[in-house]
Amino acid sequence: MIVKVKNNFMSLISNALSNKMFSGMSTPRKHFIVLTLWLFVCIKGRINFLQLERFSNFGKQYFRIGFQKEFDFLNGSR
Repeated sequence: MIVKVKNNFMSLISNALSNKMFSGMSTPRKHFIVLTLWLFVCIKGRINFLQLERFSNFGKQYFRIGFQKEFDFLNGSR
């Protein structure tokens, strides 16, 4: 059940990011956004870099670098 929900959620977010407004965004950046949104939905309680590392296959540094880059949800990526 959880796998089906995860796949549906991931495809929903991926389809939203495939819009022409986000066409300039790189594939790794799209993957980062999808993974981060999924983790925000899954993690109960406080969310920090340690929690993101614990619930994913990536280290804290991956998320630190990813969050340093600006992302405009209203107008697409910059």
